[in-house]
Amino acid sequence: MNYAVVYYSMDGHTKGVATKVAKKLSAKLVRLECNPPYPKTGAAKFLKGGSDALFDRQAKLAPYEFDERDFDVVILASPMWAGKASPAMNRFLHEHVLAHKRIGLVSLSKSGRDGCLVDMRRKLYERGTLPTADAPLESLNLTEEESGNEAEVAGRIDNFCDRLGKLL
Repeated sequence: MNYAVVYYSMDGHTKGVATKVAKKLSAKLVRLECNPPYPKTGAAKFLKGGSDALFDRQAKLAPYEFDERDFDVVILASPMWAGKASPAMNRFLHEHVLAHKRIGLVSLSKSGRDGCLVDMRRKLYERGTLPTADAPLESLNLTEEESGNEAEVAGRIDNFCDRLGKLL
């Protein structure tokens, strides 16, 4: 099976987890970068990024290499902003219909809530990737604090990858 891990990360937390998942699965790692980038500090970070996520806006992305025909399994990793997927992931989900793919979702947040996973699942269904809104898919939800605990993350990533059907 051919795997891809597509991720967006502003502060590095999602990148760290996405990189570990990709390594475990021998997957292609695809980084989404906003162009222009979102502000990284202060009120502008939350006002611009949070409102764009809340209203399902799509970020403009720097060029990246991804052809869904090359992969059997696609793992999407995004931080949770305002209870939803990042605007970078919104753009990716708008540009790609991942029909007939096995999908995995990874979300990192401060709170540990699953709003980003629910949001990505809804968008996948609306784009025709999932046959039903409650179609089975695998997910991994971590807090930023948990992402710093190497042993905890390794165990949860192993479990997530096993559930995707890869023998490790």
